[in-house]
Amino acid sequence: MNTPRSFRILYVASIYEDCLLLQAAIGAGLVEVRFVETAEAALEELEVSSFDVCLLETRLPDGNGFDLCRRIREMGYDLPIVFYSGDVGEIFRSMGFAAGADAYLAKPYFDSLMDKIGEYMHLNPARKSVALPNSVLDECRLMEQPPF
Repeated sequence: MNTPRSFRILYVASIYEDCLLLQAAIGAGLVEVRFVETAEAALEELEVSSFDVCLLETRLPDGNGFDLCRRIREMGYDLPIVFYSGDVGEIFRSMGFAAGADAYLAKPYFDSLMDKIGEYMHLNPARKSVALPNSVLDECRLMEQPPF
C-alpha cells in the first residue's frame, strides 16, 4: 500500500525564522516546508520537486515576489500561490493578485495563514482526511495576541 506524501509548501522569503515558526506550528508529520531565500532558488526547486502551495514574501534578495509569481504562472505551474507579507497596503494586494496570486495575507496574522493552508489541504483530494488540529490553530492565535 502506498503512503501518501506529506503536504508540501515552498516558502520563499528572506526571514528563515518565519519558516521555523510555520513548521513548528503545523508539525513535521503533517506538512513539509521547504524554505528558500531567492527567486532563483524557488524556480530551481519547482523544476525538481512538486509542491502543493507556494508562499511568497514581496521582498526578496534577488528581486521581488510579484515578478516571481508572474514567472511561476508563465511557466505553467498551477499550484496555489499565497503572499504572506508585511507589505499590507492595498497597492501590494492588487499587485499580488495581478501577478497571479490566489491569496494575499498580512503578517503577522498567523491564524489567517494557518486557515489558508488548512483550506488548501482540504481542497487537495488526496488529503481530504488531513486537517490542522484545533490545538495548533489555537496556539497560533495566541502567538498573535499583544503581550499587554
